[in-house]
Amino acid sequence: MMSVKGKLWRLISIIVMMAGTAVVQAAETKGFSGDELAKKVDYVVQVIKSIDLYRKPAVSQPSAEMSAKSCRDLEYELAALQPKTYSYKPNFYDDPVQGTAVWVSATSFWLPAYGVLGYTGYYAYQENDRIYQAQDRIEMLRRAKAEKHCFES
Repeated sequence: MMSVKGKLWRLISIIVMMAGTAVVQAAETKGFSGDELAKKVDYVVQVIKSIDLYRKPAVSQPSAEMSAKSCRDLEYELAALQPKTYSYKPNFYDDPVQGTAVWVSATSFWLPAYGVLGYTGYYAYQENDRIYQAQDRIEMLRRAKAEKHCFES
């Protein structure tokens, strides 16, 4: 589960990464010496390594509240969370909004219609965030069920 602070940190780190690559490119064009350029490249590489661009697996321990629930309550919560893992957004080529935006932009040269493409990308990002949060919670509930030996008869 990524908080607003985590999302903001990710955005800032991506901007820093892009700025760092721009610094390296500018250094190459200005003709810095090899040592100076190597230091700048090393700095950019360190910044890039510190950025988490992709999702990491959920490995947190079940809370005390989760451990206090019965196996039946855990199963009910799992069943309630399962529909939140479904994606309701159509694929790019099946989405009528995407097709309309591309068609309007290409035929009438009305460039603001391309903004819809960015919006749908943002919507997909928000939907994936919802799905990932539900999947992480489901994984913690499954772990709690395994620790309680709910699968044994």
